[in-house]
Amino acid sequence: MAKPKHKKFSDNDPVEVIAAPEPEPERIQEDEDESSDDDAPEEVGAEAAQSKALGAAREAAKAAEQKEAAERQKRKDRDAQLKAQAKAAKKRKHAEEELDESATIENSSITVEPVGRASKARFDRTTLPDLLPEDFLEDASSEDEAPVQVEKSRVSKKIKFAYEENKPKDKKLGSTTYRVAQLEKAGFAPKVSRNTLSVQASLQGGRKGQVRKPVSREE
Repeated sequence: MAKPKHKKFSDNDPVEVIAAPEPEPERIQEDEDESSDDDAPEEVGAEAAQSKALGAAREAAKAAEQKEAAERQKRKDRDAQLKAQAKAAKKRKHAEEELDESATIENSSITVEPVGRASKARFDRTTLPDLLPEDFLEDASSEDEAPVQVEKSRVSKKIKFAYEENKPKDKKLGSTTYRVAQLEKAGFAPKVSRNTLSVQASLQGGRKGQVRKPVSREE
């Protein structure tokens, strides 16, 4: 008969305690290093992107500030240039006005001085001779006669003008002009024209070879 393979323990048999193996410290450190290596790339990428964005923002702000400063300096230079041009134009205009004034003063002095000198030389009694030449006497006589001729001509013009005023003036009605006949004096007979006299003489003489009696006028 075969012996049973199962071993039967009784309560009185001592129990062997088997301790669980403790983990090795080096292995635990390696696991922590591996986990930290796996998490590092994501964190590094986010920080790099954030720093890059901040750098780009700083560069953009710096470029905008430089552009604004350049434009401000450009406006300042343009204002200074315009002021300088206006000042130069004003100065040039003032100089031209001074030149014009000096030129007018010189021209006036040139035109006035000879007249004054000539008048002084002409009317200086110390330089006049005792007897005047005949040319001066002829000129004086012609100067004396000239006003008389002018007065005669003026008188004749006045008479003619007064005679024209006595004539009746024409009257105008619309587009038609009427000439008013001059009134004759009542104390005198009207004037007879030459044509009237010739016609009257031919009527009185009649034809050749015939003698006609004169026509008597009945009053």
